[in-house]
Amino acid sequence: MWRFRRPPRATPACRWGSKRFPPLAELVKTWSFEQIRAQVGAPVGPKVVEPAFIASRTDGDLQVVSSDTRDWVLITELARRGLTAQQVVELLGDVKPPRLFDRLVVIEEALRRGGKGPAPETYFPQAMELCRQIGKPADRAVSTLYRIVARKCPAAGEAEALKDLKQGVFMEGPLTYVGACSRSMDTLGMLEQLSGPQDLRNVKDLEVDDIRRRLRLPLKNPGLPDNHPDEDGGE
Repeated sequence: MWRFRRPPRATPACRWGSKRFPPLAELVKTWSFEQIRAQVGAPVGPKVVEPAFIASRTDGDLQVVSSDTRDWVLITELARRGLTAQQVVELLGDVKPPRLFDRLVVIEEALRRGGKGPAPETYFPQAMELCRQIGKPADRAVSTLYRIVARKCPAAGEAEALKDLKQGVFMEGPLTYVGACSRSMDTLGMLEQLSGPQDLRNVKDLEVDDIRRRLRLPLKNPGLPDNHPDEDGGE
């Protein structure tokens, strides 16, 4: 679902500039991959808002809002040509921790629009290692990474989630992943014994019952809703 925002009123300089120069999305098609990549994150002058790119999309718990139109256009063109898993991780590593989440959702949206590029499970382990090096400031990006990779529930995702749950730095993302994907009695047992932050206790209870529901086991908290009702085993 798209929600378009009304762009700010253009100044005379912006209106003049938009007539004189081609839109960036058209201009970058004439650049080499290396030229585009070198421009991602490069400092620029005052931003010229291009209404075609001021939009947001909600996909489950992911809300994509481009805060930097220029980088959004550049990364979308890179994705259209094809990015490797290593290049995705390098794009994530280009930004400082406070902007990691913003860069991640721009990349995810660019890959979706471009139709080319690596599957999330191929760059997920490296991206998680990057986040672990950053630590707690990467928590929001980590939760987003787990939600993205949970769409296909790769086996490697559960191993990463269990690693994070044991370390205790990132909790919400791994909990969401195992609740959405796990069919393991061992994981269920570990999760039931897990002690975590008080504010995530309800999240843990939900995910425990989602795994129990998937395994056709009695629910611990039958009054709680099914957190993943569209999956096999949901009621």
